[in-house]
Amino acid sequence: PELTTLLLDRLRGARHINPAWHRLTPCEAQLMTLVAEGLPNKLIADRLGITTGTVQNHLNHVYGKLGVHSRTEALAVL
Repeated sequence: PELTTLLLDRLRGARHINPAWHRLTPCEAQLMTLVAEGLPNKLIADRLGITTGTVQNHLNHVYGKLGVHSRTEALAVL
């Protein structure tokens, strides 16, 4: 929870956005914001009105774009 709060604060108040953020589509960026809040795939799917499979597909695309293998690594890069 503390790490999530720190990450959200940094994302909201960042003066300079990491260039990696610009590699994401708007949908992927929205998804990663929900990931940063600590939501599981099911709740992310519910919030975005998509299936959990689509959430996982978006996550896999994000991982590929960022060269990472997990949510934690993706958030650290972003």
